[in-house]
Amino acid sequence: MRRGPPAKHADPSAEGAGARRPELDQGNERDMAMNKDFGPFELKEKIGSGGMASVYLAVQKSLQRPVVLKILYPHLAEDEKLVARFEREARAAAMMRHENIIQVIDCGRQDDVAYICMEFVEGMDLKKWLQAH
Repeated sequence: MRRGPPAKHADPSAEGAGARRPELDQGNERDMAMNKDFGPFELKEKIGSGGMASVYLAVQKSLQRPVVLKILYPHLAEDEKLVARFEREARAAAMMRHENIIQVIDCGRQDDVAYICMEFVEGMDLKKWLQAH
């Protein structure tokens, strides 16, 4: 069991711009009716967004387990420096090991859209926990 503040699934800068791909566009209300196929994952619900990515609750189809996907906005995939930064973030986070830090499971690209796959931990996100305390 984890101790301390709850784990956070979205990045701390999670308040940013939208995507241009309609099915993953943060401004598109119908995309959150969900059950969208995203390669090895099924997107269930949008749970956050930031300056570089949207964050979704998903199911990893191969293991039938809930995960969190951070999906880079498709229009940012054109900027190799931003893609490299996103991938560095995944590698750096994957090296961290602590009971209060979400584990990175995988990262990759699906249809030229970069993603980071993280473990899902039930509970309140860090932003809400901080507001409550």
